Amino acid sequence: MTDPSPELHKSVREGQQKLSYFLLGLETAVFAYIGKDFVAQPIAFSRNTLELSGLLAFALAIIFGILALSAYLFVQKLNLEHLDLNTQIREQRTAAESSTPHIDFSSSKILSPEVLLAQSEVQMKEYQELTTYMASATRKTEIIGFFHTFFLMLGFLLLAASRSIGLFP
Repeated sequence: MTDPSPELHKSVREGQQKLSYFLLGLETAVFAYIGKDFVAQPIAFSRNTLELSGLLAFALAIIFGILALSAYLFVQKLNLEHLDLNTQIREQRTAAESSTPHIDFSSSKILSPEVLLAQSEVQMKEYQELTTYMASATRKTEIIGFFHTFFLMLGFLLLAASRSIGLFP
């Protein structure tokens, strides 16, 4: 029986990316639609000022959306490196436990179990550093995603407010 978690993670990640691309496209379309009819006027508490604020919020949402997508892809790249390094460490330790010399096909050298253990220890340090760096990058990605969502919602709220001014006496 296979472990469903990698497939589940992959489908969730694909869904998140599709939503991010959809929102980024929607933001850009709304920004262009509102911006094409925008006529600059003096700043005061008016429909024009709220519309200008909404345009600014959508512009920031677009910028943070692009940054978020870039950050998500960077974290995925780090995750792949993390998994590859983990696999290499496991393979080296398994080969070292066999107590027989191991052939390194990349360098065509015969490696003793002691050398394999030393290499796995060095890679283990790299693995721990990469884990720490990945946690930091993931946290930055979450912050960028928060600002993306915040400015997107703020843009929609300001747009709704700009359309509703003048409806009420």
